[in-house]
Amino acid sequence: MDFETLAKKRKQAIADHQAGRLDQAMEAYNDLLEYEGCDDQFEGEVPDTLALGQFFSTVHNNLGAIDLRAGRYKPARAAFRNALDLAPGHVEANTNLGLAHFYSGNPTSAIDCFLRALEVDPSYLTARFSLVKAFNMIGQHEKAMESLDESIAKYPDLAGFHAERAESLVRLGRIDEAKVSAVEAVRLDPQDAKAMATMGTVHWMTGKLELAAKAYRSSLTLRPAEPGVHTNLAMVLQKLNQFDQAVESYKSALAIDPTFADANGHLAYLYASRNQISGARKAAAAGLKTKSGDPLMLFVLGLCDRLEGDLVAAKAQFLSLEPALPSGRLLFELLHELAKVLEATGEADEAAKYIARAARIKARLPTVGGAGL
Repeated sequence: MDFETLAKKRKQAIADHQAGRLDQAMEAYNDLLEYEGCDDQFEGEVPDTLALGQFFSTVHNNLGAIDLRAGRYKPARAAFRNALDLAPGHVEANTNLGLAHFYSGNPTSAIDCFLRALEVDPSYLTARFSLVKAFNMIGQHEKAMESLDESIAKYPDLAGFHAERAESLVRLGRIDEAKVSAVEAVRLDPQDAKAMATMGTVHWMTGKLELAAKAYRSSLTLRPAEPGVHTNLAMVLQKLNQFDQAVESYKSALAIDPTFADANGHLAYLYASRNQISGARKAAAAGLKTKSGDPLMLFVLGLCDRLEGDLVAAKAQFLSLEPALPSGRLLFELLHELAKVLEATGEADEAAKYIARAARIKARLPTVGGAGL
C-alpha cells in the first residue's frame, strides 16, 4: 500500500470519530496500526521517520480517546503511552493520559502529564483547566489558585477560568472573593453553566437560598446533565422545606448517573428525616454499592434502626462511626442521635456527655449557608 492511501484512511477514520461513528473509527484505527513499523513496505514516496511517528502517534491517541470516553481507562492509558513513545511531545496525548489517570483516581500522575503538556504548549487550555481540577482533587487548593491566577493573567476574557477560580475560592472558604469571580464569569459569558452553578453555591454559602435555587436552575437550563448541580439544588430545596421538589431533584441526578453516591446519600437522609424508612434504606443501600463505607449512608442506616426501635443496632452503628468522623455537621447529627438512643436505654449520664459534645461542635458550625451533611 502507498502512504497516500494510508493517509486517506486515517482522514476517513477521523471523520467517523468526529461524527460519533465510534465503532467504525475504532476498527479503522486498529487497521491502520497494522502498518506501524512497516515503512519499508510502503510503495511510492514515504515520509521520514519523525513524520511517520507523528502519523501513528495520532492514531494511538485517537484510539485511546475512544476508550477514555467509554470509561475504559486501562486500555486508554496504554494507547496514550504508545502515542507518547512515538512522539513524546504530543500535547493532546500527554493531556489525555493525564485525564485517564485523573478519572482512574490518580490525580498526582495526572498533574505530571498536564505539566508536560503545558511545557510543550502553554496555550493548551484543556491541560490548564485539567491541572486546576487535579490540584483541587488532592486538596492543593492554593496551587490550583496559583495556576488559575496565571491563566487569568494570560486569558482575562475567558469566563471558564473565572468560574474555576470562584469554585476554588469556595473550597478555601473565601466566599466574598468567590462571588466576585463568579459574577465576572457570568458577565463574560452568561451562558457559562459552571459559572452559574458556582454563583448558586456562593448564594447558598451566604444563606440566600432562594437565589441559590434560582442560579442552580439557570445552570441546569444551560447544561441539564449535571448530577452534582441537581444534587446541590435538591439540598437547597431541602433547606427551604420544599421536600417533594428536593426528592425530584435527587432523582434527576440519579437518572443521569445511578452511581452518583452523594445524591443517594442525601436522598436517603431526606427520607429518614421524613420518617420514610423504606425509601431511606433503599437509597442508602444503592449508594453503598458504589461508595462502600460512606459515613452518611451508614449514619442513615443507624437512624433507620433508631426510628424502627432497634436501639441496640442503632447504638452499635453510631458508636462504630463516631471515631472516624471529622468535626462537622454530620458528627453533630450523629452525636445528637446517639444521645437520643442512650436516653431511651436509660443511660442518661452517657447521653449528657454526647449532648455536651454536640453543643460544642454546633457552636463552631456556620450560622448561615453550609453544604449540608
